[in-house]
Amino acid sequence: MTTTDMGLGPGKRGDAPATVAPGGRAGRRPMLRISLSAVLAVGFTALIAVAVGSALVLGFVAARESTLALVRDRVGVILSTVSDRLEAHLRQVEDQMSEIREAVVSGSIDPSDGFAFATFVRGALAATPQLSGIAFVKPDFKVERYSRDDRRIAYEDWSNRAPISDAIEYGRAQVVARWSPPVWSQPLKQAILPIVQPLHGRRGFAGVLIGYVTSVELSRFLDRVSAEIGQTSFVLYDQTDVLAHPRLKDGVTGTTRDRPLPQFDQIGDPVLASVWDRPREPLTVLQDLPGVSGHRVSLPDGDVLFLFRPAAKSVGALWLIGTYAPGEIAADEMRQLKRTGMIGLAILVAAIGVSLWMGRRLGAPILRLAAAAERLRSADLDKVEPLPGSHLRELHQASQAFNHMVEGLRDRQRIRDLFGRYVPAEVAEEAIASPDTSVLGGVRREISLIFTDIEDFTTLSEALSPEQVVSSLNDYFEELCAIIAMENGTVVDFIGDSVFAIFGAPVAAPDHAARAIACARRISDFARRFAAESRATGLPFGRTRIGVHSGIAMVGNLGAPTRLKYGAMGDSVNTAARLQSANKLFGTRVLSSRAAADMAADANVRPIGALMLRGRSRPEEVVELLAPAIAREPWVARYRQAYEQLVSGAPEALEAFRLLAQERPGDGVVRVHLDRLESGTISPVVTV
Repeated sequence: MTTTDMGLGPGKRGDAPATVAPGGRAGRRPMLRISLSAVLAVGFTALIAVAVGSALVLGFVAARESTLALVRDRVGVILSTVSDRLEAHLRQVEDQMSEIREAVVSGSIDPSDGFAFATFVRGALAATPQLSGIAFVKPDFKVERYSRDDRRIAYEDWSNRAPISDAIEYGRAQVVARWSPPVWSQPLKQAILPIVQPLHGRRGFAGVLIGYVTSVELSRFLDRVSAEIGQTSFVLYDQTDVLAHPRLKDGVTGTTRDRPLPQFDQIGDPVLASVWDRPREPLTVLQDLPGVSGHRVSLPDGDVLFLFRPAAKSVGALWLIGTYAPGEIAADEMRQLKRTGMIGLAILVAAIGVSLWMGRRLGAPILRLAAAAERLRSADLDKVEPLPGSHLRELHQASQAFNHMVEGLRDRQRIRDLFGRYVPAEVAEEAIASPDTSVLGGVRREISLIFTDIEDFTTLSEALSPEQVVSSLNDYFEELCAIIAMENGTVVDFIGDSVFAIFGAPVAAPDHAARAIACARRISDFARRFAAESRATGLPFGRTRIGVHSGIAMVGNLGAPTRLKYGAMGDSVNTAARLQSANKLFGTRVLSSRAAADMAADANVRPIGALMLRGRSRPEEVVELLAPAIAREPWVARYRQAYEQLVSGAPEALEAFRLLAQERPGDGVVRVHLDRLESGTISPVVTV
């Protein structure tokens, strides 16, 4: 049968055979098929309009960037001027305090020399007009206070002032100056901004020097800066208090010790008073300026722009250096930008309308195909419905081909699901993909193995009916299989109440030992919970014993030509099984060979011994897996030390294990070694 006979070819007008549409009836007139190339030709016409709109958009973006750059530059210059001037103004104070500290450190001035030190400090005051005074606080809280306006030295005791205690503690530990939060000065009747400079002389810690700049002095400085830039500048402390403002240059009333800084309504600036209490419009144009923020506020006389930048000297709370200006900055440029944007937007909307219409017509079948392919990718074949036909010839052919493919995959999935119930899923996948692998034979490979066993399973079997035993085991096995799968392991066999799993085959994994160790820990944690829950319901479910080993084994298809089974054979398999059994001797839950633990780089273990397994010529170093929290407990370190004494044959091993037995009477490992030591056997080799 040709493609034309199947209804997939063009055929001749009038003699095209009938087709069967999904869910339809035979004999219906075939759907008109439009060439995808014709549709694309129409689409290119729409793309021309889009291209025109794109050009307009690019022009708008360029104009917008230029306008925003202009605004950002203006704002940046204004705030940088205020911020840099203020920083430089206060940096002179820092430099002067540092100069006094260096003089004390070098020994050129001694704070204990009252006259010389006072002369030096007054010289510093004269050289730094920003400072209104300096106080020298000694370690015993005795104070010498120097004022710019008073030649006399005030001697005071500040031992009852908590901030001074903090300053002394800071001075003992540090050498650099720091600014402190604003405080009220009773002699000056205003807020001051202190700077604390530790003094360490040749005799050790001499005290701290506290210089202070008044709010009035800062405000006078900002008044000069505001006059230069033509805009009012200010400094806010914690957003609600005014640290400096041109209107504070002559002082302010109403401040107290508890409220040293004035609030907005106390300085007589109605514009600044509206900075937070009116609706604010963020200035997104400033988002590219580091540290700069601002907003617009509408006032009866017009809009006002508030601009802020955090000060580097912020202490105690955030300092905001700010200024405000009329909202007409770059207004003409912004209006032109909006007009350009509106024109470009109109063209763009028209182009988008055309492209959306074309996209829907053209994209609907493609989207259906993509959605079906996504469901197919997630292996959810049952939710993949047959795709309908399309007027577009190429898409119709693709839909029909996809439907045939899904049917084939469903058949394949049914085979794999059935096969996977009897062999590991990875083996089933490999056998279906490569039928030649379904023959007898195997390969030598380094893998890791786990054997599990339920303690006293016979007791459980006798206490329950067969149906109850099977139900309980199925719940238990279901979670074990899930844990093994999460670590990319393969369940090879169920042997009664035991599980045999391997890691690193059939799919090779370089971290097979780490996965096996992690799996053993998770199985042990689950088994504890499962046993506890079972016992709470009256079922005597025993604890699970686990053995882990890494080594070379033969893995592959085992059995007879007519009856295959995927598994592993070799000495490593026997070793893992023996380690599981050895748990019974030592009273442990999870034993691992030293080889597996070392390959997994797992240090949360304790050595058990060198187990001489029957039939082996050399002993196998074995460790017990411990929870990380337990591995850090002190007794584990004492056990390891005792075990090292046992390995070296030291006579002290006997006393060490006796002390451990007293500390941990229920520890089966300690009991085994102690019994052997008391019988005269000083060796870690244990035959099991």
